[in-house]
Amino acid sequence: MANNHGQNARLGAIGESYVQMRLMQQGWDAFNANSTYNNYKSVDIICLRPEDAKMWKPRTALIQVKTTKGKSFPLGFTIDQCLDMDFLKERVIGPWVFIAVDSENDTSTFRCYVLTRNQVIELAYKAHDWYKNMWKRDKDIKGTSVAALNEVWLYGEIKKCEGTTSQHPAFVNPLKGAQTKEAWENIWTE
Repeated sequence: MANNHGQNARLGAIGESYVQMRLMQQGWDAFNANSTYNNYKSVDIICLRPEDAKMWKPRTALIQVKTTKGKSFPLGFTIDQCLDMDFLKERVIGPWVFIAVDSENDTSTFRCYVLTRNQVIELAYKAHDWYKNMWKRDKDIKGTSVAALNEVWLYGEIKKCEGTTSQHPAFVNPLKGAQTKEAWENIWTE
């Protein structure tokens, strides 16, 4: 278990470093909020936009980064927490960047999805409401289960199995038509 935790922590650090680099390529200042002893639960990167500085105060974004090698991104919340809009509004304090990593040999490629705070809240709520409350199941889903978002949802799509079936209605993706892939300006959108 400790080895798996170490691998996950390393993957998370790689994702955070990649996002920090991409933000700096945009001309923005960025630093890792977790480079000290504390691990801030809702913030991984602090980004400053100096071109918006007025009276020595640049515009600031507090960014959460989620990185995966799989097809879904664990959110760090439970399903029940995702169904509590007040909880989401309190804990999602800024934009999120989702990094999907594909590795082959010693080479990694990255897919980035940049969501505004409101997009994260709406998608987390609607996806988990659909998953927990709209499926016909013999056994209920535990609300204490880990909440996650599928990568295809992040760019406004649904998986084929998420259309209407005898078990559930179709998932209506709130991001349909939204630009999130490599959408770095979303960092600054409320």
